[in-house]
Order: sequence, then structure tokens, then C-alpha cells
Amino acid sequence: MRWFYGLALASLTNAHECCTAKRDNGDSASTSAAAQSLIDRGVLALGGLENMANITTMTYNPHGSSSLARAHSSRSIYRSKSMLETFGLVGVDIAFSSAGSQNISFSFEDSFVKQRIDRSHQLGSYWSFARPTLPAMDFSVVVHGGDEGFASVVRGSTVVFAPGAPPSGFTDGFLASYLIREANRMSPLLLLEIMSNNKSSVRQEMIGSHTSLPAGKMLILLQIYDDRLGLSVIFDPLTDLPYIIRSHEGHGILGNSTLNLVLQNYTTVSGVKFPTRFKSVYNDHMVIMEYTVRDILLNTVANATFDAPGDRKLENSPATSSLYTSTEVGEYYESALWLGRYRGTFEQIRAFNPSPDLPGLWVLVFQDYDNYRQIVYEFKNHVIVMDCPPHQSLLVTRWVKEKLRKRIKYIWPSHHHHDHTWGITDYVQAGAKVLTLDFAREYYGAAPQNKFVTYSTKRPFQTQEGNMQLSFVHMERSVHASGYSYAFATTKCPTANSTVVLFDADDYNPIVGLASGEHFELTQALHAMAQDGVPKNAIWQPAHGEAVPLHTLATAVGYTYPELTTLDFKYLQKC
Repeated sequence: MRWFYGLALASLTNAHECCTAKRDNGDSASTSAAAQSLIDRGVLALGGLENMANITTMTYNPHGSSSLARAHSSRSIYRSKSMLETFGLVGVDIAFSSAGSQNISFSFEDSFVKQRIDRSHQLGSYWSFARPTLPAMDFSVVVHGGDEGFASVVRGSTVVFAPGAPPSGFTDGFLASYLIREANRMSPLLLLEIMSNNKSSVRQEMIGSHTSLPAGKMLILLQIYDDRLGLSVIFDPLTDLPYIIRSHEGHGILGNSTLNLVLQNYTTVSGVKFPTRFKSVYNDHMVIMEYTVRDILLNTVANATFDAPGDRKLENSPATSSLYTSTEVGEYYESALWLGRYRGTFEQIRAFNPSPDLPGLWVLVFQDYDNYRQIVYEFKNHVIVMDCPPHQSLLVTRWVKEKLRKRIKYIWPSHHHHDHTWGITDYVQAGAKVLTLDFAREYYGAAPQNKFVTYSTKRPFQTQEGNMQLSFVHMERSVHASGYSYAFATTKCPTANSTVVLFDADDYNPIVGLASGEHFELTQALHAMAQDGVPKNAIWQPAHGEAVPLHTLATAVGYTYPELTTLDFKYLQKC
């Protein structure tokens, strides 16, 4: 850790020289002095530079037998909520980790941070679609910063679909970059890293009412921002201790956002203060992770703890991209759904028409990445696209442009889950308007508010042209998502037996199947459709696989579906 001590002292000297050498530039000098003053006060509040510089390794331990651990009579916790999957449009309401713990260790013996995370937790019941018997997530990840940084899964599996898979080893560069940033965010010596970087500046930040800081509803505080790390440290004005470690996010759906790591319940070990409760808070009100520790161990971890076997390749080096932001990567990873970059290609798109009665209806299958199927409705001068999963959006917009040679008038997200909507701005940039429920409009903050066309629960969006009519209907009693809708397509002048093609994205998931998958959502969806008069002979096209007749699904779950015909549909547009 002596390297840190020396660098920190050097940066103190450099900061002073910077300030004294540029007396003709008062703004720069005062900014540097203000930044250094904030850092100095924070370091002093934590225990002072010398005490902090004596730390070579440390561990946030969920167990332990020290006096500190004995003082914490309650068990440690690790709980998290999913940002990707929520029922409501406000807040986070689906548990990813319902109960668990994690052991986090750091090494500061090199000129970069090293971290090891050992995490084990139960899954919330929602995730039975991926793990029907809900075996626990149990894995270890090693992270190294620096010029040759990496992240590696060294034990267990970090993917919810692969509970028994062997450790996958070195991650892709996008995930490595995210995990390195998060290791720095949680590092107890972050202020020393910022000091040695000498790339900090002072900013003002508005803090939401979720914090325990004094003063009214909102509070404006000074922060230190490190340009190299992309992180800000916001200090408690009463104690000068780091209170929030913040990053600003360009969220692909929500728009400009903040991710805060809130540090609470400091305790002193060997003269240095450490937080014992951590909370990740999105946009000042959504608590997506909370974690407590019972013990803090200093200078006890062997170097081998941070080893990662195997040979690294170029694709394992930390990487950033405007197409794969840390926001997207982190959100998928923290819900155990990050599988690396999108692998679909334009050349492997297979487009087919499922019914000659509806010649303008296209189903797109991405044969080299068949996770999401999409429907495109073609009219004389425009098209409407169903759903907007990330990155696949670029292929769909290209396919429409090159194959149909028409403009995309509307992009319709079936519901707000992020795996179905992260590509929404790609369609807006291509000229489309977002077709969504009136009460869901504000959720899509990344899209300009003048780019929306809305419908309501009582008034579905309907259109007809040529030989096809469409209805986009809110499933008010959906148990999958509050803003869930389905699309109904039939002929312009239907008869009782006219073809009907439904697009219902997630109520039936062929990847899971009906043998081991739960029947709750599908049964509720069938009941809702029966109430809307959807005919029994309808073809059901899900987002995640092959189409199936509606009556086949009803039989599989034991639901007695009424003998409805196309003419019974509640919102039918008749000639």
C-alpha cells in the first residue's frame, strides 16, 4: 500500500503547485484548491492518510467472530431488486435476490484496485421462468483494475439460465469495464485513488429526499468528480465522510439518470472508518440493492484470493462503447441476464408471412440469435413494428428500409420491461413515433415527449388499411406488467372464421415451456382475452419462439376457453 501513500502525497504536492503556479487563472486555482480541500477533509474524517495507507487488503465479511461482529447481533443481508423486470411503472417491485449474503475483499498492494466478490443468494419467485426449482445463485468473481484490467468468473455461474454451468472465466470487455468501475465505487480507499489520479473537480449535486441528510426535501451538496473513474463522491456535510458515490447514467429507456451507492453506519477498525451498510439507489428513489456486513478484516487476505486462471484474450480487455453502455451491461448483469454482445446478423434474418389472409404481416426470425421474434405490419406507405429489444432494433430498421422500402411510422412496446424496450430510441432516431399507453408515456424518458401517440385502457389504438385491421389492447388485469398490451390482427372485413394473429410477448414463453413453466400468467391472460372476445382459433405469436394456436395453450393449462369466433372480438372494426 506504500505506493498509494507516495502517490497521495505527490498529488497533494502537485495540487499545491498547480494552484500556486496559476495565480493568473483564479477560477482554475480556486477549483483545484476546493477539490483538494474536500478530499483532505474526507480523508481526515475516514481516519487520516497514514492509517489508510497501512491497509494492504480488507474484507467486508458477512460472518466473523471479532468484537465488531459480535456487536452486530443481526445477520448480514444481501438483497436486490431488478431494474429490467418490474410489474409497475414506478419503482422496483420484483426481487432478484430475496435473501443472501456476500463476502467482498480488496487488495491494494499493486497500483490498481483488486476485488473478489463471493456471493450467494436465493432468487425471487419471479425467476422461475429461468430456474423452475429456483436453485440459489452462488458464484465468485475476481476483478482487476489497471492497464491490464479484467474480470473473471472463478466459481459458479453468473447467468440465471445456467445454474450448473462451470465457471466461465474471463468476461467480455464490456462487463469487465462495468465491474472495474463498480469495484472502484465500493473501494474503501476510493478517495486515495482520486487523489492519486489528480483528475478531480468540484461540482454541485442535488440530493433527493431518500437520504437521511438534514434540510428539507432536496439538498444541494458539493461533490468531487473524478473524470478518469466517472465517479463522484458526495460528502455528508455533518461528518465529512463519503456519503454517496454517484455516477451519471444515460439510460436507454429512462433517459438521464443517476446511480448512487449510499454508505451508512460507519464503524472504526484500526483507526479507519468503514461503512457497514450499502444501498444502490437509482434516480434517488429506487433501492435496487442493499447489503450489510458484520465484520471488517484488515490485512488478512492471501494474494492467491485475487488470482484468475486461464489465458486472457483481447476481447477480455475492458472496453466501452456507445452501443453497450455500462448502464445496459450493469442492468443485465445484476439480473444475471448478461450474455455478452448481441450476436444476431442481418444476413440471418428470416422473414415469413404466417397467413395469406394477412399479406402485410411479417414475422422476423433472427436465426443466429433466436431470443426475440418480432412482427412487422406492412401498409401501403408505412409499417408498424412490434417491440424493440436492444441492438436487434438496428437490424429491424435496416430490414424495413432495404426490404420494404417504407418508413416506420410507429414502434409499439408491448410492455415496459427493458429487454423489450431498450432499443426504443433507435426507432425514434429512424423517424418512428412511440405508440404506447397514455399512463406509460412518461416512463420512456429517453424519447422526446413529442414523439408519442397514446391509447388508453378503454380506447385501444386501431387502424386498418388494405386487407388488414389492427387493434392494440391494454390487458388491464395482466399479472406480468401493469402496462401490458397485446396486438390483434385480422382481415379488414372479417367473417366468423377469419384468421386472427395475436402478438402477446411474454404470457407464454416457449423457451421455458409449459411442462416446467408456471401457468399463472398464461391462465390470467387467457381469461382476459376471453373477456375481450378473442376467438378460440387465434394464432398466438410470442416474442420468444414459435407461434401456437390459442386453443392449444388453453388445453395445456386446463382452461376451458369459450367457443368464440372472430366476430365476437370486443374491439372489432366491422365493414
